Amino acid sequence: MWKLIKYLFYKSYKFYKYEMGDKSPEFMGVLVVGGILIFLLMSILNFTSTFDFFNKKTWALFSVLYLGFWIYIFYRKGKWKEIIKEFENESKKARKRGRILSILAVILSITLFIISLFFI
Repeated sequence: MWKLIKYLFYKSYKFYKYEMGDKSPEFMGVLVVGGILIFLLMSILNFTSTFDFFNKKTWALFSVLYLGFWIYIFYRKGKWKEIIKEFENESKKARKRGRILSILAVILSITLFIISLFFI
């Protein structure tokens, strides 16, 4: 699971750095990874009808704390730089496959969340 999270961070980083010209792509990479994980968690809680116990303020606070946790994990001791180095020499075939899988992960996590809203 950690390898998948690192790879999603890497692909988000590359997208925001080269495609969007962002000045802080590492921060945007963390936001994308944290956002995907929050959507997945909320989907699971919606499907299990646990979401009723939380209100919107609680979720907002939880989301901010959760994103803060991921920011700490990726920025601590320059971890994000290590992740970039780990994946930067991937082959062209792996890069293409990774791009497709990363886009699918984002689309599926949002789609799952939307579908799960019907189970509340």
